[in-house]
Amino acid sequence: MGVLSALSRVWTGRAEERESDRRARRSGEPWPTVEAAGFVAEAGASGLFESVEAVEVEAGDGGRSPRLVDVHLDAAGRSFIVMLVDGGDHSRIVCDGYVFDWVPSCLAMEFLTTVVSGQAEVAFSRSGRHVRLGVPLADEGTWRESRSFRGDLEPWELDAMGRTWNRTLERSAADLRERLQRHPTEGHWTQLAYWDPLPTARALTATMGNGRWEERSRLNVPGPFYAGETDGGLNGPHRLPEHVLSGDEHHGFVHRQPVNPRELAGLVRIAEDEPAGGYAWDGDEHWTPEAVREWWAGRDAVRAWIAGELGGDRNEPAALRRYAAHLDDGLEDYLRGYLFWLIERREPRLGEELPEL
Repeated sequence: MGVLSALSRVWTGRAEERESDRRARRSGEPWPTVEAAGFVAEAGASGLFESVEAVEVEAGDGGRSPRLVDVHLDAAGRSFIVMLVDGGDHSRIVCDGYVFDWVPSCLAMEFLTTVVSGQAEVAFSRSGRHVRLGVPLADEGTWRESRSFRGDLEPWELDAMGRTWNRTLERSAADLRERLQRHPTEGHWTQLAYWDPLPTARALTATMGNGRWEERSRLNVPGPFYAGETDGGLNGPHRLPEHVLSGDEHHGFVHRQPVNPRELAGLVRIAEDEPAGGYAWDGDEHWTPEAVREWWAGRDAVRAWIAGELGGDRNEPAALRRYAAHLDDGLEDYLRGYLFWLIERREPRLGEELPEL
């Protein structure tokens, strides 16, 4: 407590170093001043905090030396200290181990509300040595600070990390779908009972990864693409669940092979972004007609896995149901076309006689 109070005596000059922050982005006007008593009253009336206590650190002299007040607040397992310059426009906010040196005092309540309501972002630095807290404030940007990580994460940080990860995945999935719009779904492939996607895939990327055939999931649908060992199996299931799910060993697997360039581009992007590089495109070199028929004959085990997985949280229930529906309608036709490809090594036209499964 003494160290933090001492800090509040020396930080006020930092505001002069932040000329770019001297005006609000929302209005373009200078930051308004805030009285400490008014902030304490607002915090107490908000209902967000279990306790609010104001401690005068320096009385001030009414002239060159301002009055400094530390406001201690507790909420939902989090402790805050807002270090105010009474009648000033800036404050320091301490949130557990995070110290935000310069926050406009008029935004302090919005800042605290964002953290308490779970809208703050928490993530590890790339080195893993620090934990970063980001507090987004509407139209004013995001305030970011970090603390050293020593294997100590508070429950609220773990919760915030989960929400941050989910928001990141949602943004990434939306970005991927926007990018995929540039790839067509209509073309000559719609006149084929099986379309060989590899020439198009090789035009998009030099490699799909280093996935090993013997590490693929039993759930992976026969076809040129599969996944071996992937990093947790979250990349594909969250961003492209219509083609990739998370399997028994928490690794991804391809449950629906791409049948047009747009679907192919999505799978290629997932493979490129896979940290473990576990995807591959050499399935044609391993699948045989006998192996495809054996996989199809054992599809009841796949249905049982889907039924058991519906109560879990690794895969979207809607994606699992789509996989089950594809087993019942569509996959048989695809696999018969794929059998033709494996046997004849050419793409069958619609209407051509296809091998039976």
